[in-house]
Amino acid sequence: MKIMIIKLLGISLLGILIYNYSLQLNDNYELKKIDYLELSINNALNACYANEGSYPQTLDYLVENYHIILNDSFNVYYESFASNIRPKVKVVYVK
Repeated sequence: MKIMIIKLLGISLLGILIYNYSLQLNDNYELKKIDYLELSINNALNACYANEGSYPQTLDYLVENYHIILNDSFNVYYESFASNIRPKVKVVYVK
């Protein structure tokens, strides 16, 4: 009987460890997606400035003309001051 309880506790502990590890993997994956989206937006900003000589006033311009794909999982904060000053971009994951 004691051996059975020890086995059940061991299996339960293993299940908890696997579950916690999967949560960490998911968090790391979301962070990578944030980094990738920020990189994509910054690359589009570089391309826009190189092609047109100015930065776009809105993020919508990058979406329409430089094929940036956004989804509801992220909030993108895009702050543009002037066409010759690089906009500030911040991507935040929404749970």
